[in-house]
Amino acid sequence: MARVEAHLNLQRIRRESEAAVLELMDREKEARASAELANRIKDDFLAILSHELRTPLNAIVGWTHLLKGGKLSERDQKRGIDVIERNAAAQRAIIDELLDISRIVTGKLKLDPRPVELSKVIEGAIDAIRPAAEAKNIQIFTALEINADLVMGEAVRLQQVIWNLLSNAVKFTPNHGRVEVKLKSTGTKLKLTIRDTGEGIDPEFLPYIFERFRQADTSSKRVHGGLGLGLSIVSSLVSMHGGEVQAASDGKGKGATFTITLPVLSLSDPEGLDEVSPEVNAELLTLRGQQQNGPGDNNAELHPDLLKGLRVLSVDDQQDTRELITIALARYGAEVKASDSASTALQLIKEWKPHVVVSDIGLPGMDGYDFMRQVRELETDGERMPAIAVTGYAGAIDESKALDAGYEVHLSKPIELNKLVSVIAKVSHRA
Repeated sequence: MARVEAHLNLQRIRRESEAAVLELMDREKEARASAELANRIKDDFLAILSHELRTPLNAIVGWTHLLKGGKLSERDQKRGIDVIERNAAAQRAIIDELLDISRIVTGKLKLDPRPVELSKVIEGAIDAIRPAAEAKNIQIFTALEINADLVMGEAVRLQQVIWNLLSNAVKFTPNHGRVEVKLKSTGTKLKLTIRDTGEGIDPEFLPYIFERFRQADTSSKRVHGGLGLGLSIVSSLVSMHGGEVQAASDGKGKGATFTITLPVLSLSDPEGLDEVSPEVNAELLTLRGQQQNGPGDNNAELHPDLLKGLRVLSVDDQQDTRELITIALARYGAEVKASDSASTALQLIKEWKPHVVVSDIGLPGMDGYDFMRQVRELETDGERMPAIAVTGYAGAIDESKALDAGYEVHLSKPIELNKLVSVIAKVSHRA
């Protein structure tokens, strides 16, 4: 009897061991398949990123070569400048998306929440996308509850969300199509619906629509550009505002619907309610709308003598950047001297005593952080010289490091020249 029980136990142990081995093998297969899929997605993304960066760069380099030849008519010269500006804006948009994703993944994207009138944000986003819609004869129909409740959030980021969804709707809707934008209060939530008559979404891809680096078509034959990051950013930003975003489609060729729900701001909470319209409306930047018209120079009319008599020291190791800043500031009356290193700049500060310093962060020998710390150590008479960091280090942590080092303002490259002039005027009390 004991021998039979031992035999049965041995068989049971063998079956359990075989089952455990099979389960481990299944898990290993799943892990390998998941890793292979992740590698495929990464490779696809890098290939698309290379294409999306090189395509506008090709236009920029080509037209630059033609302009340098000096044989273009005035009309073609203007066209070339417009093409360069438009493609530079496209590259800037790509970099902005990559930075946003980086901040989201690392948890460094912070919001400045305050009461927001969502209808105003929506109107700003529609204004930004309207030129692209009109170019395709796409009609935009709106049904907004103007007196809908407020939400607590950051107006610029909310407009980025809405612009992104509207931009996709216009991009994927054929000529003479239709986009509907509806805003409705449901009591405790605001519901925003964006519906188009475009290409629709494949049911197999729909569950992955908000995943990073995922696109329905990653082939070299794809019709529409983009990195596949926009909807992932939308999902993250909506979640940071305490809301939800959903996508729906009846299939290819049957349009798509995106729905955002955000919690309303309780009127019983008085904090910040008295500061709604003027300040919020002022923040409704056409942040992503700049992609339609190019970065420009802010297109603001600045007084030609705004910086007259102001001594500005520009510090940058790139000669082209030094020359650009020198020429741009001189147009508004500034006296500009440029340095390619922090050590030379420190000597100029001692001898020339500029009113304002504009400095890069990535400098040879001594970086912009250490440079500014030494500048502040030189100030012994109580006078603080305004300093502006203009740098390609554009992350939130980079801005914090620049301010901690002693800069008043952190501006990321590429910088809009009129914005730089305005900031210099402001910090030097010329605005």
